[in-house]
Amino acid sequence: MPTNKAIPAMRKRHIPVRGAPGVYKSQRAKGTWVYEVRLPGKKRLYETVGTRLDQAKARAREVHAGPVQVASVATTIDQAVEDWRRTRQMRPRSAETLDQQYRSHIQPVLSHRKVRDINPREIEAWLNSLRRKDGRAGDLSPASKRLALSTLHIILTHAEEMGVIAAVPKLPRRKTPKVPEGRKRILSQDEEQRLLAYCARSSWMRPIITVTLHQALRLGEVLGLQWEDVDFADGKLHVRRSMSRDGTLGPTKGGREETISLTPKAREALLDLRLDSDGTGFVFRTRDGAPRHQAVVYRAYTNAVKKAALQDGVVFHTLRHTGISRLANHPGIPLVQVRDFARHTNLVTTQGYIHRIDSAAMTDAIGMALTGEEA
Repeated sequence: MPTNKAIPAMRKRHIPVRGAPGVYKSQRAKGTWVYEVRLPGKKRLYETVGTRLDQAKARAREVHAGPVQVASVATTIDQAVEDWRRTRQMRPRSAETLDQQYRSHIQPVLSHRKVRDINPREIEAWLNSLRRKDGRAGDLSPASKRLALSTLHIILTHAEEMGVIAAVPKLPRRKTPKVPEGRKRILSQDEEQRLLAYCARSSWMRPIITVTLHQALRLGEVLGLQWEDVDFADGKLHVRRSMSRDGTLGPTKGGREETISLTPKAREALLDLRLDSDGTGFVFRTRDGAPRHQAVVYRAYTNAVKKAALQDGVVFHTLRHTGISRLANHPGIPLVQVRDFARHTNLVTTQGYIHRIDSAAMTDAIGMALTGEEA
């Protein structure tokens, strides 16, 4: 779908300046560079100084009350992670995901290794040693390995900023885990119906799948929905919270509340649930009123996928890809509206979710919500 404006390139930020501990540089919107000084222990992590390196060095000495102390070359991965957690600035959901990756895949093997001793060969050996954590035999999937590798890269980048290493060791591209193309697929209309049909034994899964797909939600977001978030009168859905893996309720991945249009299919599914509810508490809950747990939902979804013979790359996040793609393929909806419905901060992220759909009929159920037109 054509867009009116070219998508701006991502700017480089907070790059360590070699030979100037505590000094960094970031790229401005016009392409020029500016020097910064890191402020340890402060809520605002970086202070912009200007375009002169000597002034940045002087400010770094002033901030640190003398020469900046470079971390010990004996610093371990665990120690680097401890410093990273103390100074990082990121969304709570992102921090939770990275911490979980570290606990599950990095800490058991590399926590006591010195950062300076980590090299590409050792990273490759570590990746090859990763196994599933769900009790079943087999290697970790390529997608999961990529996420674990990305987490390690973030930790090593922080160690570079600390001055522990001169550069982050990287694997050659040919040895980096590749995500199968099937992982990027979406569901056809027939596959959607087959998936719903094979939820017979877990009938409570049908509305979860329908609302997730037609509202393009994430798993934690759909499980975090409460009846106060559903506005049937104005046709709106308020996405305010997300249910974490451990069952705690927190902010969404973006860290902010969003309001999107309520699509016809999702509205119908939610109205059916509302008839059997007192209108308070969680939308998707067990018989005793407790919210559905992520692990239970994902297990039921995976079983339905297998029974429907949809194993080829169909994961729960496929539902979000499907919803966004159907909306983007609707001829009457601009891409910026798709971005807002998906609750992305930029169009680049949205474009990564869009897949070509040849059948225009597939886009109607979601497209009607934003265009107001009947199919």
